[in-house]
Amino acid sequence: FQNCISDDFAGGAMAIGQGEEGGGEDVPLIRNCVFYGNSAYTGGGAIVVRRNAAPNIINCLMVQNYADVGGAMYIDDCTPNVELSTIADNSGYFGVYVYSASPTFTNCILWNNSGGDSDSIEAANCLVQDEDIDGDNIIYVDPLFSSGLFRAFWDAAGDYYVDTTSPTIDAGDGSLANP
Repeated sequence: FQNCISDDFAGGAMAIGQGEEGGGEDVPLIRNCVFYGNSAYTGGGAIVVRRNAAPNIINCLMVQNYADVGGAMYIDDCTPNVELSTIADNSGYFGVYVYSASPTFTNCILWNNSGGDSDSIEAANCLVQDEDIDGDNIIYVDPLFSSGLFRAFWDAAGDYYVDTTSPTIDAGDGSLANP
């Protein structure tokens, strides 16, 4: 999945590794996608990742999604890799919920998710609000979001550009990023 937009889906936007035997492709590439305003009754308003799946989620925006558990992501028994992504302003019990899994977040922003984010996230070069998340080169300050080019089209989803004075500017490690 590349260059896609998921806006206002009920039942969650995407499920990876579902079904009796895992189902579907367990190692998909999800790149340059926007997940905005989606909802799920149980877990993962934007994305559910389960059962040994190992997707690469790169340069995605997950904002203002809702689920009872994992407003943006519900991660269970799998190893997703999330890079260069912003996960912010999602609501539910944790913005990113992790159960019996080993997700890796690199060069990401996790900010203002209600209930925080699961502390079992492995993070590197990330800006996070929840000080229970540890890792290498973690920053715990406001990312200074600002309105950008797509504000006219996307309303509040266009408000997730970082200001030129943001502490995220040049704070990541390009050698860690997936091409």
